[in-house]
Amino acid sequence: MSSNHYFRHRIYCDSSFKELVNWLGGFLIHNSYVVEDDGDYGYRQFTYADMRIDESSAYVNSAFAGVIIEEYRGILFRVENVRRHVARRQMRYEDFPIGVRQRFATCPNFIEIDTNIRLYDLQREIGDNLKNWIASKGRKAYIRAFKDEYLDIIETAYNDPAEKADQIHKLLLEFSPADGLEELNLSQFPQDFMWLLPQMHPDTINALKTAEMINSALPDLPDSSAVVIEYCKAVEIELSEKLLKPARSHWAIVSAGISPTHPKELEKLKKFLSGNSPKPLELGTMGVMLEAASKHVNNPVSNSLLLALKDLPLSDESPLVLVRDIFYLTQNFRNLAAHKSILSKQQAMECRDFVIGTASKHGLLFKILKAV
Repeated sequence: MSSNHYFRHRIYCDSSFKELVNWLGGFLIHNSYVVEDDGDYGYRQFTYADMRIDESSAYVNSAFAGVIIEEYRGILFRVENVRRHVARRQMRYEDFPIGVRQRFATCPNFIEIDTNIRLYDLQREIGDNLKNWIASKGRKAYIRAFKDEYLDIIETAYNDPAEKADQIHKLLLEFSPADGLEELNLSQFPQDFMWLLPQMHPDTINALKTAEMINSALPDLPDSSAVVIEYCKAVEIELSEKLLKPARSHWAIVSAGISPTHPKELEKLKKFLSGNSPKPLELGTMGVMLEAASKHVNNPVSNSLLLALKDLPLSDESPLVLVRDIFYLTQNFRNLAAHKSILSKQQAMECRDFVIGTASKHGLLFKILKAV
């Protein structure tokens, strides 16, 4: 992982922008925070004059120890005048996270705490202290922290794995820097894997980034199910792009003007190929359709899928080899992760190895994308 800032904490409060700025400044002064002097790398105690303030926001880079500033470039505190944005229709209160709207009848402002990921626990402690400081002023405050929001997502009623994954992606983007997710640390992948990246769909790379970021940044999570969903989603995306979409294109040509019959077990595949399915087939359904297609090799519906399969790098293997791998991934990892099972860190690592591979064995993505 690189050392960029992400996984910020936000403390929402039903107070004015000016009040929050004053309370943040008072908190930093009371706790003897320091700032770096310009030019000589010295440190001095924070004063209100160090706060950069305009109509929309206020910020300061500060810390309670000079060594933190020196090593990690300090802790960024930012006050956002959200009410001003809403009043000017630059934001909508209806788009705020449900947890915020449940706690505040009107639009709150917030203080954001942002620092190096290695100081995440410290960032959380500062957030709690700052929340208590605001509460001592007689105001209600609510902390939105990445880890808490993440656990809310995996513990709530997102029974659809795709919906759960989408919610996690939204959360990561919200708590990450403006320039997006961290780059993949290729040193953590098998040597051959880097050659696959140019062939991957951007959504596949984002799924891998999500899994790797959560895995590295929050190693003590009690449930790794969402990490497993991301690795499985990477396979699902690539199979959809490299197998289902070409099959649909082939079907559009061979089925023009005719409506061939098909076995009932291929009904879901037929609906997808015909464009009557609202979304791509899920991972487990892909395995079932591939297995069914291998039993009806002369059927036009099956043929569209099997011809697309021949263009994959694993074309020298039986379709049932891919079916076996899909079923293994689905039954041992994806289904468990999607249905509120508690998955351990070890299970998440086993899933990662199966999808990405190890130094001695290629993973499923390699079989689908193998560099030529």
